Amino acid sequence: MNKQQKINYIKFWLQCFGFRDNETFNINVEIDGNYWELMLQYSYSDDGLRLEPMDWCGVFGDNETRKLIPSKSFDYRTEEELDVLIKKLKSIKQFY
Repeated sequence: MNKQQKINYIKFWLQCFGFRDNETFNINVEIDGNYWELMLQYSYSDDGLRLEPMDWCGVFGDNETRKLIPSKSFDYRTEEELDVLIKKLKSIKQFY
């Protein structure tokens, strides 16, 4: 997969299997002692408008430091980071 396909897979996974709140599909995962917060905004507003959904990917340190590395769009993550995220998400759930 190229980088855009990897980003699209993560967004697909969030829509299929992520938790839902009033504004996003989301999940928090632990990878090698770091905690990743993944979010994808819904595509429609309560006003009936279609939105270009925003996505966020924040990384926290281990339980002791809990140092936040600022949230960024998936576009800013490296292909290696995306590969690790996809592997983790697939280990959580791949099928309905």
